[in-house]
Amino acid sequence: MKKLIKKIEKYYKSKQLSLFFYPLACLLYESGAKEEAFDLLIEGVAKFPHYLLALIKIAQILMDEEKYEAAESYLETVININNSNSLAWELLANVYEKQGKIEAAVNAYEKLLVLNPSPKIKSKLLSLAPVYTPSVEKVTETIQQTPVFETQKIKKEVAIDKDIVIFDVENLSERPQTEKELPMQENSKTIVFEDIPTIDLEEDDQLNIAKLYMEQGYVEDAKNLYNEILTKNPQNKEAKQALEVLNEEK
Repeated sequence: MKKLIKKIEKYYKSKQLSLFFYPLACLLYESGAKEEAFDLLIEGVAKFPHYLLALIKIAQILMDEEKYEAAESYLETVININNSNSLAWELLANVYEKQGKIEAAVNAYEKLLVLNPSPKIKSKLLSLAPVYTPSVEKVTETIQQTPVFETQKIKKEVAIDKDIVIFDVENLSERPQTEKELPMQENSKTIVFEDIPTIDLEEDDQLNIAKLYMEQGYVEDAKNLYNEILTKNPQNKEAKQALEVLNEEK
């Protein structure tokens, strides 16, 4: 890991503006350099304030240190940028609960249940029921939303998270518009991720970079890198298995 950190650090420092502060910070954090990782994330979001993954990572670090109020601030920032971010809602609900803000926690879990109707979230809401007494306004609102009071069906639209798009920074003006791109909230800006040279990376380094791509949601880039690895070494089991999983998920 130290070798990979040095390579990415060298690449990052060679750029005046680079989003690779995030994977570099993640690697530093995993290696035990937690303070350095946190400082790098703070430095990065100052330049890229809409980089949701970095904002969430900062919040997670603060939560690990039980600094829940500070974590709440970062997570609410994420929600303000994209209120369909499931991970942010889940972490925010947990932060509210840790601070004893039960009503806020319930509201957050209810929002999360719409985005992710999983048994886990339902169970969490049920576990909070004995310690939560809704206000009169909340009860009234709930009653009014029942089928008896509905005059028409409300069509729900579920936005798909697409926080980050990968394009060449230098060719940003040539960025194509596609039908697949979904509009986010007005205060949300597209983050552009530059590609990292992999030609001088060893096979293990390439595998680690591919994993980082996956963690950040860059599926196609991960596939390309796994294919590159298999072109050089068709016997690489890890790359072959990872590529098979990605192709099956498609």
